[in-house]
Parts: sequence; structure tokens; C-alpha cells
Amino acid sequence: MKIVFLEAESRERELFTRALAGHEVVFLDGMEEVPPETEILSGFICTQVAPPFLELHPALRYVAARTATIDHIDLKACTERGIKVSYVPTYGYHIVAEHTIALILSLTRRLKQSAEARGTLTHFAYEAIRGISLRGKTLGVIGAGRIGLQTIHLIRNFGMEVLAYDPEPNAEAAAALGFTYTPLEQLLRRAHIITLHATLNKANRYLLNSRTLSKTRKGVLIINTARGSLIDAQALLRALDSGHVAGAALDVVEDECLLRSKPEKIIGGQIVEHMHTPPPGGHTPNGRARRIHELEYLMRNNALIAHPNVLYTPHCSFNTTEAVDEINSTTLANIRAFLAGRHLNAALPQERL
Repeated sequence: MKIVFLEAESRERELFTRALAGHEVVFLDGMEEVPPETEILSGFICTQVAPPFLELHPALRYVAARTATIDHIDLKACTERGIKVSYVPTYGYHIVAEHTIALILSLTRRLKQSAEARGTLTHFAYEAIRGISLRGKTLGVIGAGRIGLQTIHLIRNFGMEVLAYDPEPNAEAAAALGFTYTPLEQLLRRAHIITLHATLNKANRYLLNSRTLSKTRKGVLIINTARGSLIDAQALLRALDSGHVAGAALDVVEDECLLRSKPEKIIGGQIVEHMHTPPPGGHTPNGRARRIHELEYLMRNNALIAHPNVLYTPHCSFNTTEAVDEINSTTLANIRAFLAGRHLNAALPQERL
């Protein structure tokens, strides 16, 4: 079969080529390069599989997502075309929780500002980089799935009170870990630090917006290692500028894959051609509007991550040797199972984080 990999590193290319010997294995840089005869496609977080792409790839039979969530893949459209989708369900939930703790400590101990102070040691002032202790503070966890619960487990020894909001409370976990489920508004009002671990869906897009952020305590800290679209970036920027939100640590932002494109690629000398060129995946009636949308989000995200009180890590909460090895081994198992006529780790709508 013709198997196309996107977003694969050099070490991964060697592994996949060797493991899938006997098949035509191709590695490409962008979705616009994927040939129409592709039968199996494997991508990472920026591989958006939607109807325009599917229409241009009639031979596609299987998508092996190298991710733990599949909100970048239109499962309904794939199912209608008889295309099976698999994912990697178990890698790194503890890894993401560890990264969350690192982000919390980075904000509360002002590590970004402290690192920047090394160039001003001749007129150094402790007051400018003074942090806060976690002991006695309240952590609000939005989304108490695997990652959220592991985060709570890790934070216990810091002496924090923990509140959690989740549409499916787990009383046994709450008793074992010593936290309290609470309505969202109460969590927003009481938490000194809010960390997001919710699965993205239509109901909670922009969960943190101008209205909900206004309900938080002044000086709140925001952590997001889940999905960028859980936060309205414009509302967060305003809250940061006003000082109502004291700081944010973001591993994800909305449409984050656009950050890999330089602004001049969008607004440079070929702007007219670009505005009339369909986005990767094929032409749509609102292609030009989509390009304008991309530009808006690129500029907004750049402004957000450049804010002095924002710490941004480029979607790397998963990025450990152990997690990447597990992603690759599970992906290979998924593809081999499909080649043998089985559907391993089948992706279902709204998989929990």
C-alpha cells in the first residue's frame, strides 16, 4: 500500500521505513503534497483531515493519527467514506501533568522574568521578580480526566486546596486524592490558579472568555496544556493588559499550526496570489475568507505569546523520549493491524484527554 507520513522527524522516518518494508512509504512536509492515490495517511497535530482533503484523495482508506485526541480529524466525514481512523490513546498523560506542574511553578516563581534578569544584575532588584508560594492557595482544575487527575495527584504535596469542574464527577477519585468537585462559577471565583484539561467540543469552545474571565479573582494565573480553543485569545489579552489575569502559561493556542508560518509568507509580495489560493486540503467557497482568518489568528497569537506575562511552550507537553517512543510504537501497531484486516485503537468522537 501507499503510506504517507506527515510531520515525521528524521529518526521516525528511519523507523517507519524499516518497520513497513514491502510497502511504498513516503514522507512529506505538507498536506498539499499528499498524492491522490494515498491509501494510508499518518499525521500529527497539524494534519487536518476534513471533507475538502478527502474529496481530493478518493483512495484513502485509513488514517493513523499520532495523537491522543482527534479533534483535527472529521470522523463523521471519514466514516461516511468508509475510512477508518486510529489514534494513540494512552501515551503521556502523566507527562502532560508533569509539564503542567512545571508551568505552574514557572509562573508562581517568575522563572521567565528571573532568567531575563541575568542581563541586568548591576541594578538587580528582588522585588521585580518576587514570586508566590503554592501552599495555602487554591488550584482550579477544569477537566478531571486522566491528565487532570494526574495533575491533582502531583500537586497534593504542595499544600494546595484543589477544586475540580467536570461534567462527569468521579467521587471515588475525589475521595482518594482529596479534592472537591464544584460548579464552574465557584471554581472561577475561588481559584488562584486555573489549569485546563478539558476535551474540546462545541459546547466548551472559548470556555474562558470575557464573561468567565471577569468572574475570576484578580491576579489569577491561567495554565493551558489542553486545547487552544478553550480560551478566547483576545479576551485573555485584554485581561492580561488590565492586570486582572496576572499571568498565563500556554502550551497550546488556537490555530497554533499557523505559528509555523512567518507573517511575510502570508502578507508578503505574493499577497494577491495567496488570498486567491485555496488552503491545504483543497478549494472551498470561502477560501479567501479562510486566508484572512489565518492572518488574523497568526497576528493575535503572536501578540499573545509575546506578552511579558505569558510563558509559551510550543505544544511540547508530550515531548519526552518515552512518550515519543510510545507514540511511534503504537502507531506502527495500529498500521500493521489495519494491514492485517483489524482496526486497533479505533477513534471515537469526543475522546477524553
